[in-house]
Amino acid sequence: MSYFSTVGVGLVALVVAANPLVAQRSIFVFGHGGGFSSLEDLNAAGTADFDTGFNVGGGVGLQLNKYLAVRGSFDFAKSDVRGFGVGGLEGAEIKRFFYGADLQLRYPFSMGLSPYVFGGAGGVTIDDTGGRRLDSFSKFAGRFGAGLSYEFPRSGFGIFGEASGFVYDFDRAGVDETQFDIAWHGGLAYRFNL
Repeated sequence: MSYFSTVGVGLVALVVAANPLVAQRSIFVFGHGGGFSSLEDLNAAGTADFDTGFNVGGGVGLQLNKYLAVRGSFDFAKSDVRGFGVGGLEGAEIKRFFYGADLQLRYPFSMGLSPYVFGGAGGVTIDDTGGRRLDSFSKFAGRFGAGLSYEFPRSGFGIFGEASGFVYDFDRAGVDETQFDIAWHGGLAYRFNL
């Protein structure tokens, strides 16, 4: 069984095992914005990489119990290629569309604060804003991270800060590197109790 199949089976088993812990299920929606940076160079010589950019996004989730949620999300990020030696990509504005699902584990404190971690998978579509240097392509992407949320009492509204990591293979325009990108953002959420 492959690594990703094993992780998928493990996540399903965790959801099934956690079902008896149901306190009150809810659906929540969220939106966020912040910074974005790639932590890997685009070439082995280290002469080209991505400049710091921005990200915006959002999603929807199902809170299965007070500790466990399943989320679907979409993130848009944009940053420029800087440096040289990457097959004509120098100065290109690269857009990334991340989409997928993750499992969120949180620990809610009585004061409304909840630290959490998450992990999941999906895809990334990469495109050159000008469309002259890079044809659009899509790849499998892993997603993981951590955050801290605060829910305002009896309102359904909350705020959060989060750091998300994305891992995928960038193999175009003379580049063949595993990319590790990080997005940091703040956002708003609203919870609907079922």
